[in-house]
Amino acid sequence: MGRVLKEVDDVLKNDASVLQYNLVKIVFKFLLRGIDREITIEIHENPTANPEQRYDYRSTSAIKTPLQATPYGSRSSHGYDTIETAASRAVSGFTDHYVAATSAGHRPQNDWIVPSR
Repeated sequence: MGRVLKEVDDVLKNDASVLQYNLVKIVFKFLLRGIDREITIEIHENPTANPEQRYDYRSTSAIKTPLQATPYGSRSSHGYDTIETAASRAVSGFTDHYVAATSAGHRPQNDWIVPSR
């Protein structure tokens, strides 16, 4: 768990008045090098899900590079066991396509980031 999440978790665990809590949603934003369009990822916890599939993600954006036939990246197709795994899969869905396109000689363009459907 990231430092901020760990600190929130510690606060809630160490407060004797808090009986129970659930992480509802984590939101983070990032930019890819050379692209000025912000990508927002939301990670949700489903506390009733199987522990190996507790966290999923969705994005407000998708990536569509010149190498792709269709945009990629609006939501997870299944859950993940940790927040870190869900975040990693969400980010790598964008960065894998970005790296493939830039490695093939394409210059990053703002229009690679499109609204998710």
